[in-house]
Amino acid sequence: MYREKLAIGEIKSYLYSDNLDKYNENIFLFFKNKIKQILDKETKSKELFNNEEDLDTSIKKIIKIIHIFSKNPFITQEEISFKLKIDRKKLIAINALIRDLKIAQDLIINFGIAKKHWNNVIIPVAKSGSLTSYKKNKYQFPFRIGLYPGVSCMFECFFCGRNYKASYKRSLLDEGMKAYFKLIDESPKNDANRFYISGGLEPLTNPKIGSLISYLKDKKLNASMYTNAYMLTDKYLTRNSEIFNLTNLRISFYGVNEEKKFEVTKKKMHLKSLQKISKNI
Repeated sequence: MYREKLAIGEIKSYLYSDNLDKYNENIFLFFKNKIKQILDKETKSKELFNNEEDLDTSIKKIIKIIHIFSKNPFITQEEISFKLKIDRKKLIAINALIRDLKIAQDLIINFGIAKKHWNNVIIPVAKSGSLTSYKKNKYQFPFRIGLYPGVSCMFECFFCGRNYKASYKRSLLDEGMKAYFKLIDESPKNDANRFYISGGLEPLTNPKIGSLISYLKDKKLNASMYTNAYMLTDKYLTRNSEIFNLTNLRISFYGVNEEKKFEVTKKKMHLKSLQKISKNI
């Protein structure tokens, strides 16, 4: 048991290294023992490996695949095949072993650099049935929905795809909020994290943003919001206490100094914006 814990600790360190070949004999023997236990139960899988040498080579490939997927969930099987020089038939067999190896699944999903991608995006999307519906060309209510209630924005960030001159008339606010409420009411109730508030236009510029946040809370939905925090002053918070009903608030901090901030936001009139936003935070 001690040796197993030691090996798992070494494997976790290996997952954070940048060198695929940086695993030791303990790690190799740990996986060889686990894989042999599976092969002893599954004669069919065992037949896919010609001999002990072939098995050892495959185990080394498995260790590297675990490393790769713990860092990059979006790598394709074709890339794995090319990178590790594994033919299609053998890769299918190796994937079957990795699928049955619970410790491998745990290491990839919960201990690698990409663990948030696995647990917050990939696995929830897969479990939602969205991928199956897409494959069958079948409609399914969207997995995540962004609500963009901003009516204007004080920045012109170079990465933003919006029309910088765009803004909405205040007379459209009531109609817009009714549309959001209707969308929330009609959504399935099986996912508390379905909606988030964001923008190209800054959401805090909507004077009715508090009612949208409160509506999500009343419907027992978690509400997260992305903001540049330029308006998030003490005075604003006093008038818009609904902000504290958010499950979380993410602030886009567009530079480590005023010069970098200007490079991103392209607004000379806001050269002191970084200082203001820092104070707001």
